[in-house]
Amino acid sequence: MKLKLIPLIAACALLTASCADYKSQIEELQGEIDKTTEVLSGLESVSANLGALRDVLAFAEAGDYIESVVPGGNGVTFTFKNNGSVTVGGNTAGISVDGADGGYYWTMDGAPLKDASGANAKVSVSPEFHSRDGKPQVSTDSGKTWKDIAADGEPVIRKVEEEAGCFRVTLLGGAELVLPRESLLEVRISGDGSTIASQSRVILDYYITGGSGEYTVATSQPGGWSPRIIKENAFKGQIVYVVSGTPDSDEVVVYVSDEAGHMKATVLDLSTLVPDQNFPQLHPSYDAYNVGCDGGTVEVLLNTNLEYEIDAESASWLTLVSPKAVRQDKIIFSAMANDAVEMRSARVTFTSGAYSRVVMICQDGRRPSVGTNLSENGTANCYIVPAAGDYCFDATVIGNGRQGIIAGAGFHTETVEIQPAEVEIMTEFDEDVTLVEDLRLEDGKIYFHATGNKGNLTLVVFDEDGRVLWSWHLWFTDIPLEKAHTNDNGQQFILLDRNLGATSANPEDGEATYGLYYQWGRKDPFAGDDILASMASNNAGTIAYGVIRPFRALKTGQGTSYNWISTIVDGLWGNPDYTGNTPFDQLVKTIYDPCPPGYMVPPANTFVILSNKRRLNFIVNGIVLRGDYGQTSFYPYAGRVYQGSWEAFGHHPENICLALWTSDVGIYNSSVYDGGSSVYFEVRKASMQLNHGDFRARGIPVRCVKQQ
Repeated sequence: MKLKLIPLIAACALLTASCADYKSQIEELQGEIDKTTEVLSGLESVSANLGALRDVLAFAEAGDYIESVVPGGNGVTFTFKNNGSVTVGGNTAGISVDGADGGYYWTMDGAPLKDASGANAKVSVSPEFHSRDGKPQVSTDSGKTWKDIAADGEPVIRKVEEEAGCFRVTLLGGAELVLPRESLLEVRISGDGSTIASQSRVILDYYITGGSGEYTVATSQPGGWSPRIIKENAFKGQIVYVVSGTPDSDEVVVYVSDEAGHMKATVLDLSTLVPDQNFPQLHPSYDAYNVGCDGGTVEVLLNTNLEYEIDAESASWLTLVSPKAVRQDKIIFSAMANDAVEMRSARVTFTSGAYSRVVMICQDGRRPSVGTNLSENGTANCYIVPAAGDYCFDATVIGNGRQGIIAGAGFHTETVEIQPAEVEIMTEFDEDVTLVEDLRLEDGKIYFHATGNKGNLTLVVFDEDGRVLWSWHLWFTDIPLEKAHTNDNGQQFILLDRNLGATSANPEDGEATYGLYYQWGRKDPFAGDDILASMASNNAGTIAYGVIRPFRALKTGQGTSYNWISTIVDGLWGNPDYTGNTPFDQLVKTIYDPCPPGYMVPPANTFVILSNKRRLNFIVNGIVLRGDYGQTSFYPYAGRVYQGSWEAFGHHPENICLALWTSDVGIYNSSVYDGGSSVYFEVRKASMQLNHGDFRARGIPVRCVKQQ
């Protein structure tokens, strides 16, 4: 820089000064240049040091951890596991870092520097430096404003302290950075003194030190043993072995790994493992205790080598009766009677310093308020109730919810939420059998107690003005089996082993195998005779008209189709394509589908297999299908309800003996759409076929297929 500037300066001096004093002027200017150059050189060092500090923060926030911190003559060197070494030098011209609101910001002399928007400048903003009139300046707002800085600043790192799992770095101005460090992964394990022969379970305490991030604990499984990992917190817990049978080894291996990929394996000889007397032990025999609604005493056995306190959450119904003992403590609580419907619980915490254990004491209500939630895995219009007990389901969602609405299909609603105010039994298909007791509607759920009898009923809910909102079919039967068969086109379908509403799949049980009857596209079931009794003409019928009259079968005089509504809506059961070529996994289970959760009305090609008589066995009251894996399924001669005189077909080979609805519309495998009719499968004495032409107002059974 001197060689380039001196000739230019000399020329200028010759124009303004005499030859006698130009030399002194040149030397004065050269001094100013040297001073500016020195300042700029110092600022390069400041910029580099701040950049290094920014890198340290970025690497730590990205999850890398520090292997070592080494102070030196050039500053402090941080060595990271994945990003190598970074040295933060001493001079940063008074510029440091502070933290606020979860981030880091530049400061100078303790005050925040501002960015172009006027906010505190984040460390991601690179400070700019220049020299003006020989004075160093900094800007963090893209040069809008400049602040004077000291040419010789103090070191930015004041102190580095090594702590468990971290380095604590104190910066100029007092801000602290907590940076993750690498330490050796170790696990300490203590037994409870149990031996394999004398106990049905063996409990091991573990305590993890070192490593970084989340820990994963696993263990080997000696033959006949079942291990369970119980975490108390991030670094300690228990390994509980449930001993059954003779193990193939007295040794087990406990594996601990961290997020950085470090692993520690510890081999234990259970035959000699004894308690570590220095290991903190605070072990209730069980994690939870239960007491009946009538109240009584609860005994909590606690093995410990600690002094501890007991906190029962100030539960007014639970009283500590016995004082704690010395080592194996039998702690007795007394519970008052619970006359409420709801179960109640209390957390009992045993605390010794920072070490604690919690047990739950639960008390039954007089009447279970929840029982089995039938809608836990999805809502539907039908729920299977397999045994006596308490049940509930969500009554604020119609059908299977929003996923059951096909846009533009002509459905009666696009809103699936309702607010029921009252529930009643609408139809009991066998009035001589009591199926439910204690029916009630609470907080949007329907609760009931099932007696264990078999049968069917429908429930209806009303709004506050007494208007019908929706209805559900409860199917009281053993859990149906799933039976698979592959059709003649190579497609596999899994169907239930009985018709929808049937209480038996045994051919010898006659009408119990028939199930209920459905008008195509409707969700509500009818018994065969009930369709005849409730049939009403409805020339202006709509879907909504049928929804609020679930107890009534409908028919219209629309053309020759004998539909139950006056307009044609082909997507009611989710399969409006009359060609029958829609892939099964693209069909939609709609809000009008009558099947339970996980099942739907089958497409027509489900029954293509029945054209193969070699897989059918005709018996007196139905057919037996030989499906996949040697399975057999019984299909009864349940008949159908005819639309003309509305008389049920006889259950004998001269007439249609077996009929099942499909979700298809129009003509199956034909290019001619009939309009208003739907496909059903039928079996006569001498023929089996998929029939395109049955009228949608007819009553025909359904055999549900598993959704794909």
